[in-house]
Amino acid sequence: MRRPVDPAVRIGSAEAMLVFAIVFVAFFFIGAPLQMLGVGGILAAQVVVFTLPVVAYAAYKAPGKIRETLAIRWPGKRDFLGAVLIGLSVWYVNLGVGELQQRIAPMPKELEQGLEQMLSPLVNQPLVALLAFAIGPAIVEELLCRALLARSFARDLGVAAAIVLSAAIFGILHLSLYRFVPQFLLGLSLAAITLATRSVIPSMIIHALHNALLLFAGPLVESLDWRIVGPIALVLVIVGHVVVLTPRREWSS
Repeated sequence: MRRPVDPAVRIGSAEAMLVFAIVFVAFFFIGAPLQMLGVGGILAAQVVVFTLPVVAYAAYKAPGKIRETLAIRWPGKRDFLGAVLIGLSVWYVNLGVGELQQRIAPMPKELEQGLEQMLSPLVNQPLVALLAFAIGPAIVEELLCRALLARSFARDLGVAAAIVLSAAIFGILHLSLYRFVPQFLLGLSLAAITLATRSVIPSMIIHALHNALLLFAGPLVESLDWRIVGPIALVLVIVGHVVVLTPRREWSS
């Protein structure tokens, strides 16, 4: 992996956790009521609850250098390619992990039906669904969990701790024991890639593709032969990580 400690990190881990606590509390008092208003409320919650505190603190900490502070840098071609490979395949691998967890600890029918009811009105509004449940979450959750938390943890606690802790917080953020393991595993990948590339854009690409394919291709999974698609998806995930994480001479200090 590339040298992970980014000199542009200006926010400490304690500060990052304070911002996360603000977001977490704001979600219950502001975000949850907004989400009850429908798609518009969901989008508003993503901006007001998740994005605003992160961007505001970055602006306070490093005026005029928000993009640098939050690692909003366009990746190189190799990183972009690796992110696309992972994003196009990790959704299927993660779906398999979710199915395995479902066999061990099944999701209550009420919760499953609630998720279906939330998504069903958007079947005929694919662009709205893409924005609200794929692109929007990819941007706001990556800014919070990777650009802020993972990079701050890496500066103060080291890379391994940063990857594991930020992934655990990412899993907890989804407020469901039945989704924790798949989200935690995805979070491990996204944190490692953000730290390696010193950019949050690759993890946003992976996250957006992951969510979009779960949203639109998920219903077609039963028509796919997992014995063929599963190994192909796993290989693509591995290749994508090799492409992004393999050290290159120009990265060494």
